[in-house]
Amino acid sequence: MEDFPATDTPPADYNVAAVARCDLYVGIYGTRYGTPLRELPSLSYTEQEFDAARAAGIPCRSEEHTSELQ
Repeated sequence: MEDFPATDTPPADYNVAAVARCDLYVGIYGTRYGTPLRELPSLSYTEQEFDAARAAGIPCRSEEHTSELQ
């Protein structure tokens, strides 16, 4: 998200639109849940991206890393 431009679009909406332009969603998950959405604190941006990709029928690949990186 640090590469997203300044815009009047809420970050959550911009995030979903960015995912919709993808051909493949690749998730690399660590031990932390992620930053919660301002509009819906029970959901993280990472989970929102995954849900948006699945809803759009975009193929998803994921990798989980369970140890803390040093």
